[in-house]
Amino acid sequence: MAYNFLNVNEQVLMEGKANKTVFLGVNKGGTLILTNQRLIFKTTLLSKIEEIPLSSILTSDDSFNVLIPSGNMIKVCTTDGKTHQFLVVGKQKEDWKKALSAVVNMMRG
Repeated sequence: MAYNFLNVNEQVLMEGKANKTVFLGVNKGGTLILTNQRLIFKTTLLSKIEEIPLSSILTSDDSFNVLIPSGNMIKVCTTDGKTHQFLVVGKQKEDWKKALSAVVNMMRG
């Protein structure tokens, strides 16, 4: 899919439907997009985008939220001390974790 918010030379590496945990079990639906520059969450209703530059990602791993018990949740921790939780579709969780790790490791050289 072509997106009008991509930067020059930015390429989509992976995308899929996801929910982002906002707070205390409240989620918003949208699309999670991994590019060669950032991780983007584009909400479904307002077409608002939230972005995490790849250079600010410290780790990505499994996550669990007591209010949303699902084995398909991943978390992304950033250099500013924030943790972002995403509920991804079915069996894509491992694919997301591998792709995020690969891109973050590549950024670090």
